[in-house]
Amino acid sequence: DGIIERKFKPPISVNIDPCGVCNFKCIWCNSSRVTKHGLLFPYQKLKTLIKDLADWGVKAICIGGGGESTLYPELSKMLYHCNKNKLEVAVITNGFNINDNLCESIVRSVRWIGISVDASNSETFKIIKGIDGFDGVIGNIKKLVEKRNKSNSNLKITFKFLIHPLNQ
Repeated sequence: DGIIERKFKPPISVNIDPCGVCNFKCIWCNSSRVTKHGLLFPYQKLKTLIKDLADWGVKAICIGGGGESTLYPELSKMLYHCNKNKLEVAVITNGFNINDNLCESIVRSVRWIGISVDASNSETFKIIKGIDGFDGVIGNIKKLVEKRNKSNSNLKITFKFLIHPLNQ
């Protein structure tokens, strides 16, 4: 009805891809044409966009996409700014770069995180992701679970698995 009446209503959720950089070389990557340029969304513009979306009535932001979200240098500040504007937040990540500070921000600020593991062992992980990082990703998932449980956070942690002939 809003479209027909030219009164565009806000979407419930908006996906934002702040980072066109990735540290993996996944065999199925559809963003490699973007990540080769290493683009980052300027934080001040992103901050304005988040406020504008919240003012418009958007309820949630999903951070992920055209690169690896955790490589965005201002991700913790972005999470804080989303919360400040009463937006629920989700993050899609390969899970490799979750240091202690980012882990704390995620547990405190994010409703759910999707970690694209896509393998059940180190050997397969290295073949499909182009990096030897399986143990690091699994360790970061464990770290998120432990911090979440200690803080009584409501963070939902999801294990994402894209099925491919090399990992099935």
